[in-house]
Amino acid sequence: MLNTLRYKFHAANIPLREDADGPGVFATRQDITSLFGLNNDDFNYAIMNNVLYALDDPQAALQEVHRVLKRGGEIRVSGPRKDSDVDALFAQIKTELENNGKFAAVQKDYARVEWINKVRLRNVLYKWSIQDVERLLLDAGFSKITYAAKAYFDQGMLVCALK
Repeated sequence: MLNTLRYKFHAANIPLREDADGPGVFATRQDITSLFGLNNDDFNYAIMNNVLYALDDPQAALQEVHRVLKRGGEIRVSGPRKDSDVDALFAQIKTELENNGKFAAVQKDYARVEWINKVRLRNVLYKWSIQDVERLLLDAGFSKITYAAKAYFDQGMLVCALK
């Protein structure tokens, strides 16, 4: 994933920082439950997209993200809800791609990602409701939920909180 991120930034001619000093986007491979080497109160934002459901200890991860965020920093967590309908999600994605004339070009990748979500990830995707994630964030020390709603064609969620 990190290599994919680097490639996308390079292709878009957007600098991707290799260190945590100064402004910009910094990406690193870390154990999210122990962000060793990252200082307390160092970051303005943290984005966790399709991460929370894959963690053995989501509370430890959220506490560690809380530690490295500056006061007033924001975390944005997105992913599936426990009541998400992956069939409805992929049907909508396919419709959007077809309507934009792009489905044929990505059909093979679409089928692969659909299979991954329906087969390989089916036992881990559906863990929490929006309210569950709000509670996880508040229990990790975040002070305020700033946004919480359905996302991704109403089959996922986006929850934001301030430190």
